[in-house]
Amino acid sequence: MKLVDYCWRYADELQSGERCRYRRAVTVAEGTLKSFKTLASAVKRFETETGSSYELEDVGMEFQRRFVEWCRFRRKLSGGTVHRYMTLTRTIMNVAVREKLCSNLEFRRAEFVPLAEMNDVLVLNKEKMERLMSYKFKNKQLREARDIFVVGYLTGQRFSDYSRLSKEMYVEFDGQKFIRITQRKTGVIVYVPLDVRVEKILKRYGGRLPALKLSDFNMRLVKVAETMGWGGGLKLTSHTARRSFATNAYAAGIPMSSIMCITGHTREEHLRRYLRLSAGTLAVQAARDFEVLKYAQHAK
Repeated sequence: MKLVDYCWRYADELQSGERCRYRRAVTVAEGTLKSFKTLASAVKRFETETGSSYELEDVGMEFQRRFVEWCRFRRKLSGGTVHRYMTLTRTIMNVAVREKLCSNLEFRRAEFVPLAEMNDVLVLNKEKMERLMSYKFKNKQLREARDIFVVGYLTGQRFSDYSRLSKEMYVEFDGQKFIRITQRKTGVIVYVPLDVRVEKILKRYGGRLPALKLSDFNMRLVKVAETMGWGGGLKLTSHTARRSFATNAYAAGIPMSSIMCITGHTREEHLRRYLRLSAGTLAVQAARDFEVLKYAQHAK
């Protein structure tokens, strides 16, 4: 079977519900479905423009080299996008092998998926977030986008979750207020401490955030970044909020386990790859870790 045909088949089965998340009896999130469709379109365009055609058995390092080269130099795609395309390709190929549609395993080589480039990702530090929260936007649409983004940052969730938060999700344990969220992508239930700023924003909009499509939200965020003087060629997107939350929390010394309780990450190594930390921040965190180690050794 051709790779492009299997990509479309895989996406169609995800959309119909015939195929669910791996080892889970739940359908994939809309964003995940869109990612696989985007990959299928990219592979089709790649084959058309290069006059090539790849069977599942052919998806190895030669395909990787040509496809990555096409993405970066012909399509001018970011390193992060290429990383995502190749990760999705590996996912599809693993399924094809499990379903005995091919025996090729070359795609499992570590170098098949290029590392995501840190420079492709915009992360807002604590100071920039505080400036964003206090900025007086004259435009109503930009104010709404900023408020939604701030809620995403203060809760550490994906857009598919923070965009639908409402006061009906409030719960209370031992006098502490939380937001109970069933994450759409994973089905994981997380309890996020209710920040008074989140409560204030939700109250401003009658207990529920303004409804915005992801594409419209991201378009508004581009304008927000321009107004704030940010970017430098990088885009402020809906996902910047979650990544900034995790990065800033870790930089502030919050334990990985506590961050994972909020973000819903199930493995520490996944969260570590997710963080975008400067060399200075890493050095400070390393110093803290060594202090903890020295204290523990002294206590013995």
